[in-house]
Amino acid sequence: MTTSSLSLCTAKCSVMSECYGVSLHTSDEDCRGYKRFGDPSFATGTRVWKKNLRCHLHYDYLSALDLCFQWYGSDSSTARSWSDAKDFCPEEDSRLIVLNTYTTFNGVRTHLIASGDGLFFWVGGHKVGATWQWIDGTPMDLSSTFWGPSEPSGASHELFLAWNIAVHGRFDDSGGIAATRFICEKP
Repeated sequence: MTTSSLSLCTAKCSVMSECYGVSLHTSDEDCRGYKRFGDPSFATGTRVWKKNLRCHLHYDYLSALDLCFQWYGSDSSTARSWSDAKDFCPEEDSRLIVLNTYTTFNGVRTHLIASGDGLFFWVGGHKVGATWQWIDGTPMDLSSTFWGPSEPSGASHELFLAWNIAVHGRFDDSGGIAATRFICEKP
């Protein structure tokens, strides 16, 4: 990290009226903006500023959802198993995507299909004991709105969540071993 890069990042923040502070991501020297939220529905303290300032240039930003995300794995050198994808996303200041509302689920699915990217992706759901949950700890909706036919199958080795957009547009449980595409989000 160079002092001049940090100065530029700080200058970028100073022109944004809501900016509370910045950090510089060392791997790509991309600015991350922060703001303090006064809204009681947010946790006390600071949160990543959910505007373009916090998104990498290669991330998509869906303003209607206030969601910043990117899919990876378009070739064999970037495809990952579920566990490797889970480990990769934090390197991008992100996590595997959590699709815990129908609005988010449908909005991202519509965007991926419209952009021609609708295939098969790892997302941030997994089975812990007998319970399916998102990587943020929230329980998963097991209704057919989200899950494909006969899913989750209940097979003991299928502990990870795959989003099978190409076949039925919903979730499948999987062994998590195959190297495939995955979606990271900025929470």
